[in-house]
Amino acid sequence: MVKKFLFITLLLSSQACSQAFFDYELDAINFSGNNAYSSSELRAVVLSVETPWWGWKFLNSLTSWGSPAVYFDSSYISIDILSLKNFYRDRGFFNADIRYTIEADSSDKTVELNYLINEGTPANFGTVKFFGLNPITWKANYAFTSEVTFDTTDRFIQGESTEKTARGIGELQNNGYMLATWDSTRAFVDTSNRKVDMDVFVSPEILYKISGFIIEKDGEGKDKVSDVLLTDITGIKPGEDYDRNKIKRSQNRLARTGLFNSIIVEPSSKDTVGDQVPLLIKGNIGFMNELSPELVFDNYQNYFNLGVGANFIQKNFLGRARKLTLQAKVSVLDIFNTNLGNIFKAPDKRDSIFQGAAEFLAKIEQPYIFNRPIFGNLELYIKSLFLTTNTSLTYGGKLTFDFEMPEYTFVNQLKPYFNLEENIFTSNDIGTIINSSGRAGVYLTIKSLTPLLGVEVGASHTDNIFFPSKGFNLSTLLETGEASTTVSFGGDSLSVFLQPGETSSENKTAFFYKTQISISTFLGLDRVVSRVLAAKFKTGYIQTYSGDTKLIPPNRTFFAGGSNSVRGWRSRELAPRDSTEFLGVDFSNSPRGGTFLLEGSLELRQRFLESFGAVAFFDFGNTWNGYKKISFPDIAVAAGLGFRYYSPIAPFRLDFGFKFYDPSNRKFIFDRPFWSTLQFHFGIGEAF
Repeated sequence: MVKKFLFITLLLSSQACSQAFFDYELDAINFSGNNAYSSSELRAVVLSVETPWWGWKFLNSLTSWGSPAVYFDSSYISIDILSLKNFYRDRGFFNADIRYTIEADSSDKTVELNYLINEGTPANFGTVKFFGLNPITWKANYAFTSEVTFDTTDRFIQGESTEKTARGIGELQNNGYMLATWDSTRAFVDTSNRKVDMDVFVSPEILYKISGFIIEKDGEGKDKVSDVLLTDITGIKPGEDYDRNKIKRSQNRLARTGLFNSIIVEPSSKDTVGDQVPLLIKGNIGFMNELSPELVFDNYQNYFNLGVGANFIQKNFLGRARKLTLQAKVSVLDIFNTNLGNIFKAPDKRDSIFQGAAEFLAKIEQPYIFNRPIFGNLELYIKSLFLTTNTSLTYGGKLTFDFEMPEYTFVNQLKPYFNLEENIFTSNDIGTIINSSGRAGVYLTIKSLTPLLGVEVGASHTDNIFFPSKGFNLSTLLETGEASTTVSFGGDSLSVFLQPGETSSENKTAFFYKTQISISTFLGLDRVVSRVLAAKFKTGYIQTYSGDTKLIPPNRTFFAGGSNSVRGWRSRELAPRDSTEFLGVDFSNSPRGGTFLLEGSLELRQRFLESFGAVAFFDFGNTWNGYKKISFPDIAVAAGLGFRYYSPIAPFRLDFGFKFYDPSNRKFIFDRPFWSTLQFHFGIGEAF
């Protein structure tokens, strides 16, 4: 018979507990009455720790991996209660009461520790008074008080008060008060009105101005870069008020030029005279020319790809910190699903499991263009893509202006661009022609010349690049262009704009626009940021102003599937199944994607052992030729599991996706052999 004993805190001393249960494992720590915070959050607060899962204990008994058993220690209880009370007090629960009970199982020699919590009624933020701001400018005063404001309907949280006051001090330092400090905050708790009033004391000191620059250069290329160029790129002029944020951005701007192995921009305190402070620019400048081989790992086209390449970089090209980059690379796409024997075969001799890419790029980058914080980027490129028996050749040029946005604005990425390119898409096995004369295999070439004007706008507000636990990312693309398209098939070059027998001509161009929006959000499920719920939604639409949508270049249309999309399918595998008509002929296996995209993902991410993690995911999506053709049964659904290794460089992931619902045959995973639904993906970085 299992014997359990319940010990109430009023009847059992900690010393007696320690003597009675010194060899009992702490099987569980339970909380009751905790309405405002979850048990997982409270477990992260207390010193007591539950004994690990038996599998980890067994692994630890054989190797250095896993975790050893954890035994109950009653001396931790008083520390736990104090920690819990402090936790609640810092979050506005000043009358929280914490008690405990112990349940011991003598047969298993385990203990359950129960904390009984009466949270009480929380207090809200009250009035805030500031002391020490009188001698500062109105601009700095406004910037500080705008940051340190509290809603009196919000519950008092000490961390929020600390964070906002620190941001306020940062605003003082951004408005000339280089030595501004936060002295202290006194909080007054009004228990009857459930309010917390605060007095905030700050020391802004004096207003500082930039007196000039001190340049310290070393390294192989120190004589190749002028001091005037460096000071111009900072965008800071002598006589300006000291601005910590502007100095930080100037350092990032100098680093982005690629001239430096290391660079620091900071005020030189030892050379400060009165209210005049010089800026120290200290950097190590490397070689102006670099030639390096490259081993390529990337997720281009939503595949995991492996390739080789070479880079040549000339820094300070033609002066003004311009950077010239010449790059060539070749890659095998979807390396784990590729028949490498196809690499040297002609396109029409390859089977369906070879895909590759080749690219040559010449790029010139210009920092601080137009004497403004704008990076200019001009690139010329040739890209060749081999997709099974199809080939795509794209060449063109692109001019991009990358605006440097303030750090704390909602929109912090802005990139307008102009793009002129020609795309030649050739299919060596288009399938069948369906018309009155019957069916026959054909070849199809779509050649499109397209000038484009577009803009990328983004908002990135997450707490971590590799493993975000709060915040969101928003990315939008809007572009408009003109496509002039010629189609040839069966060896005869024909105009796509004339029907058989017609003698009149039509406009050979189509004007179109393309929009794409992607948003991802992240929610941490515990205080130690080891468990995160992440969600993504993405949609896109292409519409013509004039002309038919079939004139839009194939490389501008939408595909779904792959390691960053619906992971139960290979990359580009989800495309519209309806035929495309050219010259009155229906092509039943068109190489084009869709004009409407819909995708979504939900992931539960769990990190463990610092550098490892696991995820469970659910993906859905597909593409269609127009939003009017969307139907619920056409939405592909995938579910699966994945594993992560968080290296110092980037996360590496392995995902196993299963076709939970396949729209091509309207079958669920239960209606097909289980392993036939599997698709695995290897990738770099999280899926979103």
